[in-house]
Amino acid sequence: MRLLPKNSEYVWALYSVLYFAFFFIDPIAGHFGPRQWFFTILGTVVFLFLYFGIFWVSQRQALMHIAAMVLLGVAYARYNGGSTTFFIFAAACAPFIVTTELDAVKILLAVEAAAGLTWWALHLNGWFLLFACGLSFGWAPAISTSLSATAPTRS
Repeated sequence: MRLLPKNSEYVWALYSVLYFAFFFIDPIAGHFGPRQWFFTILGTVVFLFLYFGIFWVSQRQALMHIAAMVLLGVAYARYNGGSTTFFIFAAACAPFIVTTELDAVKILLAVEAAAGLTWWALHLNGWFLLFACGLSFGWAPAISTSLSATAPTRS
């Protein structure tokens, strides 16, 4: 099974997914039990399906993948500090599935709003807000913009 379409312009996606390793810091450092590891691995499998699926599906379906990444971030926020990676990846994927910069900014702002509301509703610490919003808003657009300059457009 191929992770990316043949002759894909998105070969960088194979390398950038390594940043998802931050999702495993809490389970390792916190000596999670078998049940917690089960849900960590389940979240990882779902995320990988969503992440690599973005490159295979239509624009409408890709937007659903991004929304599902955000929902994963919300679901894991209380239990795993690495859940911020879901928000970061959702923001970073936005430029690759839309046709205009304005649409990408709208998605980015929606991801930021979801992260901020999650932080507020769950009374999480400031680190969550820094990583989920700060990195999504800072690094994700910068990386995505430079990579998407040569990316093909979607319909």
